[in-house]
Amino acid sequence: SSDLNGISIASGERVLYECPDYYTGNAYRSCTNGVLSAIQYDECTMIPPSDLSYSTNEIIVSLYSSFSSGYPTVNSTVTSYSIAPEAPEGVEFDSITGNLLGVPATTNVTVFTITASNTAGSATFELTLRVVGLTCPAMKDIPETPAGESYSYDCTTLEGYKGGDRKSTRLNSSHDQI
Repeated sequence: SSDLNGISIASGERVLYECPDYYTGNAYRSCTNGVLSAIQYDECTMIPPSDLSYSTNEIIVSLYSSFSSGYPTVNSTVTSYSIAPEAPEGVEFDSITGNLLGVPATTNVTVFTITASNTAGSATFELTLRVVGLTCPAMKDIPETPAGESYSYDCTTLEGYKGGDRKSTRLNSSHDQI
């Protein structure tokens, strides 16, 4: 028999403990020949990931602009993250943290399935990355205009003006909008 905090434990008996966070079952110490063992965790089972989510389900980013999805939240321990399909040019996925980030080099819309996994199972989340072309912002009487395109308008529709005008947009060498 052994003594644990004033409680007598007979040889062959066990004292139960909680398993660590995100595990189910019982941890225990057993008494053998009057000696209590270290806490044993062999009856604890990992819980599969659940409730995987990001702060948004769609990221909208301009071409050549830096972005980060941020880290996901998930219930349970995650040993790795994966993504399908592969991230496009200029974008990378961190399989340890689950962060999607980069500077996209092509316009596109991609719906990714991100999976958080551990030895007990996995959870998924659909995250859309919408990469849009660069634009010049709208101004009074002129709509937002994609880079490389022009917008022509009739100045006679504006009070006090005559004739026509043309607004063109282009990228400068650092990909800023002008």
